[in-house]
Amino acid sequence: MFTQSEKTIRLLDLGFEEYFKLVPFEKEHPLSQNLINKTYEINPNHGKIWRDIHHVFQWGITVNDLLDKMKRMNFELLYHECLGKFSYSDSFEDHAFIFKKNKK
Repeated sequence: MFTQSEKTIRLLDLGFEEYFKLVPFEKEHPLSQNLINKTYEINPNHGKIWRDIHHVFQWGITVNDLLDKMKRMNFELLYHECLGKFSYSDSFEDHAFIFKKNKK
């Protein structure tokens, strides 16, 4: 879960300088260099542009936004625990959730 914003954000919309301050990837890594140099080119292995492939941190989703969305989709929160810092990033935390779909 993203901790550097009150609201969920598309991380790449912040620009590469800010993006690499937030994500647990090094800018010099070959995947990062492909993302920078081929942002809107189609990745041949995935059939979509580089900024949309699953290897790339896409979103900074906040706990409150996730809980709100799940509630609007008629899910009840049964369990939530913050498990601490995610990876080597001060921008993300590892959380565990259990939701139950309510009947209409």
